Amino acid sequence: MNHYLEQIDDILSFGGRSPRTIISYKTYAAPFLEYCVNHFHKDPAEVSSAEIRTYLRILQKERNLCDASVNHAISEIRFLYEAVLGIEWNPKQIPHRKIKRCLPYVPDRDAVETFISSISDLKKKAMICLLYSSGLRISEVCRLKCSDIEHSKERIYVAPSKNGKDRYTLLAEESYEILCEYWLSLPAEKKSRDWLFTQQTNLLKPIYPQFIQDFIKKQECLLGWQPRLTAHSFRHGFATHCYQDGMDLLTLSKLLGHSSINSTTIYVHLAELGMRHYNSPMKGMVICQ
Repeated sequence: MNHYLEQIDDILSFGGRSPRTIISYKTYAAPFLEYCVNHFHKDPAEVSSAEIRTYLRILQKERNLCDASVNHAISEIRFLYEAVLGIEWNPKQIPHRKIKRCLPYVPDRDAVETFISSISDLKKKAMICLLYSSGLRISEVCRLKCSDIEHSKERIYVAPSKNGKDRYTLLAEESYEILCEYWLSLPAEKKSRDWLFTQQTNLLKPIYPQFIQDFIKKQECLLGWQPRLTAHSFRHGFATHCYQDGMDLLTLSKLLGHSSINSTTIYVHLAELGMRHYNSPMKGMVICQ
């Protein structure tokens, strides 16, 4: 079945997809191909829609996948059938699962300040500061280069990432000071000529996103907080608090690097929850007993 995976590589690389995206596309396609051989004893071209549904149910149960992850699996298997096998996909036979849309958790300003102030490690503190003060994605923070920091213009250059577009975002003076403190604390042999945040054992490679994700969880535990924060929570905080302070949606959308302003409108709802105090229409009523 390796030739099918090689075709996925070839198609996606021809389309200009990043190596990370190519790996992502095979997260569920590769185990599915293996399951076809070992359990269905068939080539994937011969597997029925009912058998694919069976596989997806087993996959969800064994891996304890949420509905969103199951939908990712469906999309990857669909790509395999349509792009590689040339077989028409019937979405009525294998529909995407319905997902309950919930507003993301947004830490308030006091929580952000408390969290950042509690960090003693300058490298981790600098990374969290950039997540919140500039609204960067964790992958963007990890791949920042020294030359991307433009202090004189109070901005950060963000290289093409999720949607293939580059942009500029804000550089807070407070973040810059932490960055300088972090950089000056590094011994000369630990300073990369390229990446701002490198792996511990390899200065030629940028740090892994999981490094800061794991730290956030540990720090929450240390603070005795309920585990709700992720690296993306600080990006949500940046966007929500900027909107609360009067930033227009078009500017905010550009700073966040959204492909469509529709993705930015969620912060209208998140900000309103924090801007206004709503009372029940029954408040103040004198109820006779």
